[in-house]
Amino acid sequence: MEIPVWSEMKAGIKLAVVFAVITILVSAGITAKMWHNAKINAAVKQATTSMQLDYAKEYIKLQERSDEQEVKLKGQIDQIIKDKNEKLKVANSKYNALSSWVNGLPKQPPSSTGSSGQVSSNPRDSEDGSKDVIGVIRRQDASDLAKYASDAEEVRLGLLACYAQYDSVKTTLDKFKEENKPASLK
Repeated sequence: MEIPVWSEMKAGIKLAVVFAVITILVSAGITAKMWHNAKINAAVKQATTSMQLDYAKEYIKLQERSDEQEVKLKGQIDQIIKDKNEKLKVANSKYNALSSWVNGLPKQPPSSTGSSGQVSSNPRDSEDGSKDVIGVIRRQDASDLAKYASDAEEVRLGLLACYAQYDSVKTTLDKFKEENKPASLK
């Protein structure tokens, strides 16, 4: 059987051949599009998986760095607190020494008060200068002043320790942020 030439074919057969060719071309185009979409979906899925893996690895690295920095900060803060406590011990021992000195001073002698009961401020009214301290400032007032000075020193040392802790944490945090900044923001 011979294949008839296009010009010898009837119009109905020509139309059927055209539709068949169009159907084959459309089917081939749809198949190619489906194949292309499947390849794109596979590539996107692979890229997503790869990015998730990279993100997870980076997260783990950052978490480890964060844990290391946290340990360092805790160590620094513990050292600052230890230093503050040592300074407080020194301040408290100074207070205790001052308090016992004040309590050990002799009481005001009766000869240093005048007839009106007023305290004399003249250092020559007593045998040594320590008696004049009690003459001008009463023993309890001196003890209270020593306690206030001790409390003020404790507050000052606590504030300095707080400043040191803040500075340490801020410096470490700024350094950590800079070291772990994404490459796109550097």
